[in-house]
Amino acid sequence: MKRKIELDELDRKCLEEMPLLLEVLSSTSSKVEKFLATYYKDMKEVIHKTLPKNWKIKEKSKLTYDVSISDIVLVNNYYSICGSIHIEKESEEKEIFYCGLGYYCSTVDDKYNCYSFHIENETPTKPLKFYEEIEESLQESNEVVIEHQEKADERELIEIRVNINSFSIDKMEETFRIFKESILIPFLKNKK
Repeated sequence: MKRKIELDELDRKCLEEMPLLLEVLSSTSSKVEKFLATYYKDMKEVIHKTLPKNWKIKEKSKLTYDVSISDIVLVNNYYSICGSIHIEKESEEKEIFYCGLGYYCSTVDDKYNCYSFHIENETPTKPLKFYEEIEESLQESNEVVIEHQEKADERELIEIRVNINSFSIDKMEETFRIFKESILIPFLKNKK
């Protein structure tokens, strides 16, 4: 039986250099994880200080990572190093939301090569206007993504991104400060 797939010169060169490529990927991923862990810790502290008493940070689950942000995934042309804090209301009405952050990269969408800070609400509680007012108050240099049921989306989400092309430590610090002060704290303070 003749094999129909052949490796060209570029493929062979890639395989020759694969040990180095894997080491670089591992090293860079480790640095990004350590870098993001500092923001994750800060985000968790803000949540603990601001969240009303009838809400709690849920223990580690299959979908979120409460302790570690070491989730590195490459699935369907998508790569991420991310963490999410799962928060649930202690009442008869089940209400859940997530505060998250990460580095995301898609091989099919150049716009999705970024760092991101976001809040996702499973049980929508805020009107679209709440998020639009936040978006208006943010600097033009920040990319903001809003999903809402009033826009025919399935979930309630606000995300602020730092594109890799415009990345710097100062830009990341400023974006996290904006996320924390303009999005996270007001969102938490409006929880009942």
